[in-house]
Amino acid sequence: MGSSGARGEIKDRGISDEDLSAARALAAVCNAYEGLDLPLHLERSNQCVYYEDRALIGAATLQGQPEVEVNIAVHPDHRRRGIGRRLLEVVQAECRRRGRPSCLLVCDAASTSGLGFVVAMSGRHR
Repeated sequence: MGSSGARGEIKDRGISDEDLSAARALAAVCNAYEGLDLPLHLERSNQCVYYEDRALIGAATLQGQPEVEVNIAVHPDHRRRGIGRRLLEVVQAECRRRGRPSCLLVCDAASTSGLGFVVAMSGRHR
């Protein structure tokens, strides 16, 4: 079941091969932009993607048990518009559905935008 809003659509069920390919391309763009190696674990059952105008510009992945680790990638040209926040909300709802009241938002210490996002989401870096 996906959710849509004024600016785009989140797809969190029925992830296709095309979605996976687009998410890999997004990870490459984000990695190149900040010089990182973003660990998006691309498995159909553990991710959601954000589309705007038929372009995938955001992705979130869930990994691990018992503590669920979350990675979020948003295209650099589309940041600071609430896309990461919307993806995190969907991921948090999925964690609750799985019986996990919280999740660990993973962020590379070298990612200034990622660290800013963690702070904006009232998270703390550890």
